[in-house]
Amino acid sequence: MIRIGIIGTGFGAKVHMPGFQAIKGARVLGIASSKPEKTSQIAQKNNIELAFKTWQELVSSSKIDAVSIAAPPHLHFKIAMAAIKNGKHILCEKPLAMNATEARQMAKKAAESGLVHMTNFEFKNIPHWLLMKDLLQKNRLGRIRQINIDWITGGRSDPALPFLWQNESRFGGGILFAYGSHMIDYVEWFFGPIEKVFGKLSILKNKVGGKKPTAEDTCNIIMELKNGTLVNLVTSNVLINGCGHRMEVYGEKGSLKLENKNLKDTVYGFELQEWLDKDRVGKKLSLPAKYPKFKENYSDGRLEAFIKIANQFIKAIKTKTPASPSFEEGLRAQVIMDAIKKSDKFQKWVEIKS
Repeated sequence: MIRIGIIGTGFGAKVHMPGFQAIKGARVLGIASSKPEKTSQIAQKNNIELAFKTWQELVSSSKIDAVSIAAPPHLHFKIAMAAIKNGKHILCEKPLAMNATEARQMAKKAAESGLVHMTNFEFKNIPHWLLMKDLLQKNRLGRIRQINIDWITGGRSDPALPFLWQNESRFGGGILFAYGSHMIDYVEWFFGPIEKVFGKLSILKNKVGGKKPTAEDTCNIIMELKNGTLVNLVTSNVLINGCGHRMEVYGEKGSLKLENKNLKDTVYGFELQEWLDKDRVGKKLSLPAKYPKFKENYSDGRLEAFIKIANQFIKAIKTKTPASPSFEEGLRAQVIMDAIKKSDKFQKWVEIKS
């Protein structure tokens, strides 16, 4: 039985905790956060034996085998480095760190330790995404000419919402880290290396809870892939009645559209459509039997996607084998996000250096 310690009582309690509790061979033994009283309440309510007063106590406990980090990004580096020092396997939320310098140290130390290390890029487990990946690998569209990706919601458009760490850049808030980290990771997974970027980071909602945010809520980014293909990427969480999450891929033989219009759930609701040269109307693609459909038993689809990642994590620990997405994928996304920030600052194209 792998004994899990959860760090974070927000997303950690909402997704990480029930995710691991749903897995055979894993036991959520402890939980910690910066709010001891809330931590204790959550532990009691969910039959978790140990409610740690600090994350430092959790990562140093001999009763914990692995750590699941769902704290704000500015804490990831300190927590992960301490966990590695104490011999704990680590599953870390994205973004991996605050910048590539931190992420590089984390990836290096994790690799040297021999411990299992993963970054929570869970979208690549969604069945329709796996189908699209296969179609692209089979060169279904021929040479790719253009890629457009939009992930636009109004989840934080309400002016009455409270001011949170997500609104402050010093804590790792902002839509680039929240949504953009996923998008960067899956762009390279689907289409190959990103060679250079041009980005504009904006704060469209200039007051939250009566305070001025310092973290961007909207990103407009152009990416050029190694093969020369351009990717237009737009993401925001303050645009009312946004389009949801969609990806349009245009090739010389046809096009694919991967889309989720469900603004209430980021995982449940994806569909994949295909247009080939001979088609006048797009064809909705059904999932072949080898792609088990998500059961959609949860009120939050992120939980079902996370369970897939957590299962990989536990299996890797038990078999003593590497797991993916690892800290290396987290580092790669961080390098590209650093380049996007640099591009925004100087308003110029920035080449990606590993």
